[in-house]
Amino acid sequence: MDDLNNQKPADDNTNKSDAEHLDENGKPELKPKISPVKAGLLGLAGGFFFYQIFGGLLTVLIFGLDLEKADANALRLITMAGQVLFILLPALIFSKIIYEDVTRVLRFRSAPWIEIALFTVGIIALTPILQNYLYLQNYFFEQLAKQNGFIQMIKESLDSLDKLVESSY
Repeated sequence: MDDLNNQKPADDNTNKSDAEHLDENGKPELKPKISPVKAGLLGLAGGFFFYQIFGGLLTVLIFGLDLEKADANALRLITMAGQVLFILLPALIFSKIIYEDVTRVLRFRSAPWIEIALFTVGIIALTPILQNYLYLQNYFFEQLAKQNGFIQMIKESLDSLDKLVESSY
């Protein structure tokens, strides 16, 4: 009996109930291994590096430097493959490194029908608005380029890049 009375109280951290470490759904809280801000910055830098550098090198290795002669559908396929290989796959691996339970981070739930309907209406409404905005933007950029030589030089460079992209498709 004296042994029970003389025992020291357990440490406060070990005496906490499991309910304090549960989220609103009753599941254990997610505990990232590094700060979410650091993880976000590393993910952005890694995604940029993998997709731009490795994806670009893969495209050049497959099609060569003359993209005008490459098949447009093949370019689209390599772009999609590059996005999966160099953006999605590293993101999944990175989330597994940061979080122990990836299924809680990358869960899929279908959206309520009202949100899907609002999204659809918004896309339908925004499409003509953005097309008109693009027209106005091009008009004002053209007027500005007529008045400023530096802007004209930038416009000519962008136009040549646009022609290159258009010729590849």
